[in-house]
Amino acid sequence: MFSIVKSPSNKIFYNLVVNSKKSIYLCAPFIKKEIVDEILQRRNDNVDTVVITSSNISNFLNGSLDISAIKTLLAMGVMVRNYQNLHAKIYLFDNKKALITSANLTNNGLYHNYEYGILIEDEKEVVNQIYDDYIQMTCDDECGTFDLALLDRLEKIKSNYFSKPIIRIDDENDMLILATDISKLTEKMSAWQRDVFLCINKIESATFSVNDVYQFEKELKSLHPNNNNVKAKIRQILQQIRDMGFVKFTTRGTYKKLWISSDVLSGD
Repeated sequence: MFSIVKSPSNKIFYNLVVNSKKSIYLCAPFIKKEIVDEILQRRNDNVDTVVITSSNISNFLNGSLDISAIKTLLAMGVMVRNYQNLHAKIYLFDNKKALITSANLTNNGLYHNYEYGILIEDEKEVVNQIYDDYIQMTCDDECGTFDLALLDRLEKIKSNYFSKPIIRIDDENDMLILATDISKLTEKMSAWQRDVFLCINKIESATFSVNDVYQFEKELKSLHPNNNNVKAKIRQILQQIRDMGFVKFTTRGTYKKLWISSDVLSGD
C-alpha cells in the first residue's frame, strides 16, 4: 500500500517509531537534537537503530546539523554514519514500512515546512529494495563513522567560531565556508589534525589527492619526530578531517576542501 504524506508529518513519523519492534533506520542530512530526543523517548528498548547523516563543516557551524544530536545518539548506543553526498530522507521501520519524504529530522521538516512524501506499507519487494540501498550506503567507501572524540573537538571549534559562517555555493552545489581566520578552525584540533589541515590549506587546488598530502611528509615528520609511519598517519587524519566535515571524499584517494581561505579570494 502506498499513501501520500503531507505536512505536518510528525504524527505519522512518531507513530512509526513507537510501533517499531526490531529496527529503525533513519537517513537525513539535517538533524536537530529536539527531534532526536523525541525519537529516543518514543523508541522501544532494544530496537536496533542506525542513523545516516551528512558531515559538512558549514552545516555544523550554522546549526542545521546539531553536534549534540549526534552525541546523544551515540551515547544511547545508536550507530551514526557519515555519507557526505546525502540529500535523501529515508525512514525505514522493521524493514516493513518506509517513509520517503522531503522532510529532514528537524522541527521545520516534521512540523512547519510544506513537505511531501510517500508511506510504503506491506510492499515487501519495494521495502526490501530500500533496505538494500540503505545498507549499501553504509558499506560505501564514501561512508564514515562519527565518534565522540571528533564531535567534542567540533563543539570546541564551533564555540570558537563566534559568528555565523559566510557560505559560498560552488559550481558543484557544495556549501563552502569562507575562512577569514584559519586559526579559529584549527586551534581546537589535535596537533596532528591541525598540522595536516594546514598542509591541505597550502594546496592551491580545491581538490587534492592523498599523494598531494604525502608531499608534506618531511614537514610533518619534523613536527612529529616520534612517528615512524607518517603516511599511514596522514591517511588516518584525513578520515578524521572528513568526518569532521572539513573535506569531502570524492573518489578513491581524492578529496575536496569544504572551506575557502580568504587569502585565496584576495590573491595573496
